[in-house]
Amino acid sequence: MEKKAVSSKLGTIVKFEITRAIKKRAFWVAALILPVLLVGVIALSTVNSQPDLAATDLADKRIGILNESGIKLAQNGWAVLDSRDTGIGQVTTDKLDIFYFIPADLTAEKITVYTNSAKLMEDFSGGLKALLLESVSADLSANQIAVMTGALQTESINFVEGEEKNSLSDIILPLAVVVIIYILIVMFGNQNLTSMTEEKENRVTEMLLTSVEPSTFIWGKVVSLVALGFLQVTIMLAPVIIASFAMQGAVVFGIPLGEIVNQINWAVPVIAACLTVLVLGIILLTELLMVMGLLMPTAKDANRMFGVVIILMFLPFFFMNSFIATSPDMMARALTLFPFSAPIAIPLRMAFGNLEVWEFAASAVLMAVFIVVLMRLAVRIFKFGALEYDKKVSIKSLLQRK
Repeated sequence: MEKKAVSSKLGTIVKFEITRAIKKRAFWVAALILPVLLVGVIALSTVNSQPDLAATDLADKRIGILNESGIKLAQNGWAVLDSRDTGIGQVTTDKLDIFYFIPADLTAEKITVYTNSAKLMEDFSGGLKALLLESVSADLSANQIAVMTGALQTESINFVEGEEKNSLSDIILPLAVVVIIYILIVMFGNQNLTSMTEEKENRVTEMLLTSVEPSTFIWGKVVSLVALGFLQVTIMLAPVIIASFAMQGAVVFGIPLGEIVNQINWAVPVIAACLTVLVLGIILLTELLMVMGLLMPTAKDANRMFGVVIILMFLPFFFMNSFIATSPDMMARALTLFPFSAPIAIPLRMAFGNLEVWEFAASAVLMAVFIVVLMRLAVRIFKFGALEYDKKVSIKSLLQRK
């Protein structure tokens, strides 16, 4: 019966915390603003990657040209003018829609396009470029044209210990873990930090201590905060994932989005490792923020501690050269085994392909141990220091109390 009562109270706390959070407008604003921005960027990238038909449609335009380059252009019905001033004059008097001036030395001078279009951003250079390319490549083979225009396609195949290794497929999931952890902590860590402090200031803890065991309440807080964090990430990433599959023609970092999606390494060990780091890392950092918040007398004081967690998470980036190296040095190994930098260090080393199995196992065990230690510390602080309203809670005095 006692275990059932504790379980019931834990469920009540978790339900209350989650319901209270999702009823707030700020929760949904924070969760939806990022996917809206990302989907917008992907959509704009897709649109920009499509050819601008209006820019090359010159069929209904009155066009004049003055070619001083010596390149023999194909006949296209454009008016050939005898001077630059004449072309400019005919554009300004609306006798021509476009006037192309091709200088004698194309390596030193620019081709000038004169127009009288009301659309200031409209580009009429595409038609002329196509005509020039057609004219100079008339006697060239397709391969020569590809070399000349830079349309060559290349691919790299890397072998590690005799097996083909695709670097892009190996970095996508680990870097996704890094991004998710940063999103959760940077955007919602402040909420975790002050969740307990605000209740202390509102004297809610005085009532809680009379009806709920400290361990039950702390567990309820941790479970609800972690659940809310993953809920927000799910809300954030769902539209992005859908857009990634629906807009595979978009180009991200110079690579088609469809190619990125198709190259994700879905190997079970990789997925298991990424999920392990993600879950342990989020729980550990959430508990660290909670402990820091419990130690502070007010939410204002607790907010000042947020930078400490951010610095711990950024430590691997301060020593990036150690992570990129084929054989990581002592600093990379130390940051991998240090529980509070491990959630970022492990995925980075997975992405660069230099993480050893024993390091991953040892780091995961250390994170799990620190989760237990922080939980016990949080319970003890809540039990003996929750009523400290005017000063920081001393860990030394807490450890001395029975």
